[in-house]
Amino acid sequence: MPLGEDGYIFPLADSVQRTAVRFTNRYGIEIAADLYRAKDFDESATHKALVIGPRTAE
Repeated sequence: MPLGEDGYIFPLADSVQRTAVRFTNRYGIEIAADLYRAKDFDESATHKALVIGPRTAE
């Protein structure tokens, strides 16, 4: 599947904003992802979230 000019494989809906995020986990590994939110997202309100990522054996 060809990439678009922005490097993504699908167009972003006009009602959605994409934000690049990065953080370092507890093992010192930098994690990068895209956060997708509605453009009218109310940052002052409390929202539920679903975070998906690998789990390591401890």
